[in-house]
Amino acid sequence: MKVLSIRQPWATLIMLGIKQFETRRWRTDYRGELVIHAAATGGQTSTDALMRLERRIGAMPTALVEKSYPLGALLGIVQLDECLPISPRLIAALTPLERHLGWYQDGGFVWDLARAGRVRFAEPIPCAGRLGLWTLSPDLESTVRKALA
Repeated sequence: MKVLSIRQPWATLIMLGIKQFETRRWRTDYRGELVIHAAATGGQTSTDALMRLERRIGAMPTALVEKSYPLGALLGIVQLDECLPISPRLIAALTPLERHLGWYQDGGFVWDLARAGRVRFAEPIPCAGRLGLWTLSPDLESTVRKALA
């Protein structure tokens, strides 16, 4: 299983279905199941990032207020449907909220994490992360499969 490490609060926003697109400076040809890993760093910045987001959009989704964000753990699975270069046309099609949740700059890519097929684990699964797109060890993959059963 492929995994992507994402800092908080963005990893949780993806798993809650609030954030559909992940922006990266690199593209991938991979499509299919993608495990979302909450990076071990970024705990303090979660609160700061949410306060900046609230200032931008003028409100905060109730699901995020005073929420504890797991770090260094697998949160769930999404479907990676597409990876597209960022373009003015793509940006124009985004909701205002989605525009504020990503890094939409020339040279970047949008990873479309489809809203369908999103499954959150009942409990986060502790796991050290890595940079880039990486593969779960057989032991961790077995743990993930059991969490899905």
